[in-house]
Amino acid sequence: MFVINGKIITIPDALKSLLPENIDRINVLKGASAVTLYGAKGVNGVVEIFTKSKPLSPLKETTETVNSNHLGEIVLVAPKQNGEEKEANEPIFTMAENNPTFPGGDSAWKRYLMQNLRSDMPLTEGWKAGVYKIIVSFIVKKDGSITDVKTDDYPSSKTAEQCENMIKTGPKWVPAIQNGHIVNCYKKQPITFVIEGQN
Repeated sequence: MFVINGKIITIPDALKSLLPENIDRINVLKGASAVTLYGAKGVNGVVEIFTKSKPLSPLKETTETVNSNHLGEIVLVAPKQNGEEKEANEPIFTMAENNPTFPGGDSAWKRYLMQNLRSDMPLTEGWKAGVYKIIVSFIVKKDGSITDVKTDDYPSSKTAEQCENMIKTGPKWVPAIQNGHIVNCYKKQPITFVIEGQN
C-alpha cells in the first residue's frame, strides 16, 4: 500500500506525478507497526511518501486520510526479551534522523576505549598481524540504556567478548531522535584492532 502525505493512494498512476526533487522522505513500515497504524490494509507493508510541499494536484484521486502523526522510517518489531514482551507501540528504528551517540561524542568514545579495552587481547589469543574489525550491534533505548548487545565477528573469541562487555557495562548513550521525538534505535559500533607485523 502507498500513502502520500497521510493519504492512501488508490490509483498507482498518481505516483507517476511525483518528481524526485519534491520528495522529502520515504518510510517503509512492515509487520505489526504497519498494521498498528493502518489496520488490515497495512498487512502487506506500507510505503509512506512525504513531499516537501502540499500534495500535488493528481493526488486528489485519493479516497482516504489516515493518521500520519507517527515516527515513520524502517521499523522492526522487537522480539521477546527475558521472557517479557516489549511494550506495545514501541518501535525500534534501524536508523533515525539523529542516530544514537556516545555521551561526549567521538573524543569521549576514544577515551573510553583507551581506558577500558585491552588492545593486546588479540595477541594473547594468537591472532596474526593484520587489521581486525569487530562490529557490535545493540539497541539504545529511549532512556539511553543498552540492550541486546551482540556481535557476529570472531565468535567465541575473548576479543569479541570484551568488546560486547565494554558496551554492556558502559555508560548510557544519547538516544536517537526522529521527527523531534526520542526513539528506540539499533546501533552498530565498529571496534578495530591493528596487529603490526614483527620486524
